[in-house]
Amino acid sequence: MKKIICIISILIVSICKSQSIVPLYGSGHAGENGYYYKDLDNFLNQYEGTWLYTFGNTSLKIVLVKKVKMPFTSITGTYYRDVLVGEYEYYENGVLKINTLSNLNVNHNKFYSYNLSGKNRINKEIYPKCIDCAVNEYRIKLEYSEPAYKDYQGFDSYMLIRTVTENGVAKLKLSFIEGNMRGFKIPNNNIDDIIEITATYKIPFGEYVLIKQ
Repeated sequence: MKKIICIISILIVSICKSQSIVPLYGSGHAGENGYYYKDLDNFLNQYEGTWLYTFGNTSLKIVLVKKVKMPFTSITGTYYRDVLVGEYEYYENGVLKINTLSNLNVNHNKFYSYNLSGKNRINKEIYPKCIDCAVNEYRIKLEYSEPAYKDYQGFDSYMLIRTVTENGVAKLKLSFIEGNMRGFKIPNNNIDDIIEITATYKIPFGEYVLIKQ
């Protein structure tokens, strides 16, 4: 009898877990405790890989990886989402300005521990508008950060990217958008000790076209 009860309990737990999986996009749920927002249509997959922009001796390399079932915390509890994360390397006139690629070797359990991260789909009408995008085409928004400013809050610059294939070549079209450059941190949660800073990012804002390697 105990064995039957045990088997039934396992089945109930399995069913509950399967029922908690919902689409990452368009599910109608919003950060509900225990839910897993899964990229069921593999939208994030198109961005994975190593991408390279070059112009003379200046280059920008971005490596993007899809992380599955990463934990998020809200006032309702803990839930899970698939998310795109990445790191980068930037040379300007042959001089290395910044390289965070090694951070991808670390299996962080928080998405914001990576210097590029996001899962939000952006349609063609959202700034900056995408004139070349198809009617139902989406881009993805990646929050941008640099290691020097990881302890600060308030920055909101981001990269907006889309994938295209031109003459058989896979490309990543990227808009690096400047947001609020003022950040702050509160040591030991003491508001009287607040420290403010203005960020100066190593990678210039603007438009880039990267080729898949």
